[in-house]
Amino acid sequence: MKEQYLFSKEFSDDKIWIVERLQDNKIIQVADEYLFSFDKKIIFNFWKDYPDNLTKEQADIFKDKFPILAELK
Repeated sequence: MKEQYLFSKEFSDDKIWIVERLQDNKIIQVADEYLFSFDKKIIFNFWKDYPDNLTKEQADIFKDKFPILAELK
């Protein structure tokens, strides 16, 4: 079964999509996962990917949008 995701933004001009996993059209929560995307193609997991697997520009955008979360790393 292909992974399904729900993409949403707080504001239409945000550069980051918040990503949630779907199973049977229901949002499922996975421990140790905070998913986001810049293009709806590549999905990052904050705990595994930030900041090392992001470009400098992506990391800066994330830090500007979510400064408290970014400080955890």
